[in-house]
Amino acid sequence: MTHRDDVRGFVAAMDFAGTASNCVQMAFGRDAEGDGELELAETDLLVGWRAGRYFIEDSAAGTRHEEPAASRRSAHGLTSPPPGTGV
Repeated sequence: MTHRDDVRGFVAAMDFAGTASNCVQMAFGRDAEGDGELELAETDLLVGWRAGRYFIEDSAAGTRHEEPAASRRSAHGLTSPPPGTGV
């Protein structure tokens, strides 16, 4: 991994009891209207749990990566998508 001074990193964590019927997600974007609400059109990235699967959605690029809860990669959460997924 190459270190870049112009890239900021962060860690986001969710503690929840995921079931096949619930949805927990974090949305990242820019409040372009300045109204204090992040509208769907202002959302760039969604990360979370939906219907028994971890997911990462890049709205700007139109890409999505999912991992089922029972998969080996997601046993402790989805930490990163596989290389080449575009997310």
